[in-house]
Amino acid sequence: MRFTSETSSDGVAEQLFTLDEIPAVLWTPEGAPGPRPLILAEDAARITVPLEFLMQWDDERIPRAQGLALFEAFASAEKTLHANPGKHMDVPGFEMDSTLRFFTRHLG
Repeated sequence: MRFTSETSSDGVAEQLFTLDEIPAVLWTPEGAPGPRPLILAEDAARITVPLEFLMQWDDERIPRAQGLALFEAFASAEKTLHANPGKHMDVPGFEMDSTLRFFTRHLG
């Protein structure tokens, strides 16, 4: 697994990881440049590492049923779903703290 954090020329941060040759966007702010890789259910079924899955309950871009189906498709024995009310960009600030704790615990 490889983790990278990149900042574009306009200061927008994008954090990525690559796992078993499957790229996944962990967090990409609105308007960030670059491709947005998609994890399909068959790809998710190959992922067995610990997982913290964040979704917005009222996401206007990713329908709730699709987000839940993707979470279910991951084969990880240790997986946690964090669902918060709000639209796509309404992620509460405390979720970043949770994400940092998750990576510290599993990659530190």
